[in-house]
Amino acid sequence: MTLRQSLIFGYVLLASLCAFSTSHPCTLKVFEESSGDLIEDLCLEEYNDSDCRPFLEHFSRSDLPDGFFLTDDDDSVQRPESLDLTFSMEQVNQKGSKSAVPAVRVHWSPPVAETSRNNAKGYLLIWENSIEVMCRIFQFDSNKTDLLSNKLRFQYQIQYLDPGTNYQVKVYSMPPPKNLKESQKKSTFMSLDMTSGSFITANSNPAKWLPSLSTRVLEEGAIEVKIALSSSHFNLTQFKVMLIKRSYDVKIAFQEIIYKAPPDSQDSQALVKFANLDNDKYKLVIRVIDPFHKQVGKCLCWVKATKGRYCANSCQRIATEWIMVPVTDPGRWIPPWSTRVIKEKGAIEVKIGHSPPRFNLTQFKLYLFKRDFYEKMDVTAISYREPPGSQKPEGLVYFTNLDNDEYQIVIQAIDPFHRQFGKCLCWIKGPAGKQCNNCAYATTDWIKVSADVPKEAEEPKTERSRNSSPSEFNTCIMVTGLLTLQIMMFDLAVYGPYM
Repeated sequence: MTLRQSLIFGYVLLASLCAFSTSHPCTLKVFEESSGDLIEDLCLEEYNDSDCRPFLEHFSRSDLPDGFFLTDDDDSVQRPESLDLTFSMEQVNQKGSKSAVPAVRVHWSPPVAETSRNNAKGYLLIWENSIEVMCRIFQFDSNKTDLLSNKLRFQYQIQYLDPGTNYQVKVYSMPPPKNLKESQKKSTFMSLDMTSGSFITANSNPAKWLPSLSTRVLEEGAIEVKIALSSSHFNLTQFKVMLIKRSYDVKIAFQEIIYKAPPDSQDSQALVKFANLDNDKYKLVIRVIDPFHKQVGKCLCWVKATKGRYCANSCQRIATEWIMVPVTDPGRWIPPWSTRVIKEKGAIEVKIGHSPPRFNLTQFKLYLFKRDFYEKMDVTAISYREPPGSQKPEGLVYFTNLDNDEYQIVIQAIDPFHRQFGKCLCWIKGPAGKQCNNCAYATTDWIKVSADVPKEAEEPKTERSRNSSPSEFNTCIMVTGLLTLQIMMFDLAVYGPYM
């Protein structure tokens, strides 16, 4: 970038930041997921950098903007369910000269649990690079929270990014975590890494163009990279995507994929995925491909000169920072879940996330414990099997005919080849290779059920055991203790760095 371009970009960026007042009408767009209809006026206020940066230092609720009111009873809610980025170029006119700066549209969806959706007061959006942190706090209208039970989609446009810069984008649900330590746990926010592309002017050379890109680490040991295609003016739509593995070689690609945009495609972005990765650090290097390399009069990566233009020796390339891919062994995989109380039926709905395809764990056992479990020894168990050929990411299980009480649910994947060497599904890597292991558990918080209707006369079709003898009571206490210990050890191993 020339000095002049840098000055123009700096002016545009400064002007954009100074244009915002302390609090102003919200520019966050809210859509109804199924219909795509725009929902007006749900977001009431938008607070900018100067108002949200003090809060980011300690995540102390006392540092929130004055207009954003929370009480001590407002507990944190679940993080958003998903986060996505769409790149674009923001057109700028400066003294009669047209140029474009990299921009990004941030999309996210509300928390999975209905309770969290209903209790959300807004969202906190952060985008940061190695030099500065930018943020927005969006506050909902407290008189329109009935809309939050719907499945919504949120969208915010970040208009100007520093060219060729690595960013991390985070979204927290509000109320946020209550302190800085909690806020650093990955379970409290959704995040994506991105690298911004080139600043473009009317005199820019295609040979110097760089795309914007974002990366996402997937649960099944994979990296997904999204690459912005160039404008039709440059017509650069082919890329060589190289995956560098730190333990393999820091200079030679471990894997590579050639991407070519399909003919007549209307897509503005390319999507490339590297799968079946080990637990390691990786870096992505993307090189723009010129299909007419060094062909005079046809090459796409050319540079202007005093006597016209000439083909460049090569197109540009862009690289990400190192990305950690944590790969979970099947024996340590914990099923994702969410719960919803159906008050009018005295029931709890449990949503179970299906395992990654490579684990092939399709059977689950769910155990329901009452708060007075140790007195009544009342345990309800339900088996769930993922339907063959199912393309859905989750399944539903219902516990019905419940009393007014508090309940806790334990979810365990079932290995049909339990402890069968060479066949077991729940295995972990040990010094001697793969070793069969017990499948891991997930446990919910205590869930309060206040039933509005009397229970039906018919008993639910579940497996139920009622015991009262001292020996069986002691056995159950021991099993419960071992279960709790296993969960604590897993949490320490997986989430220790964030606790």
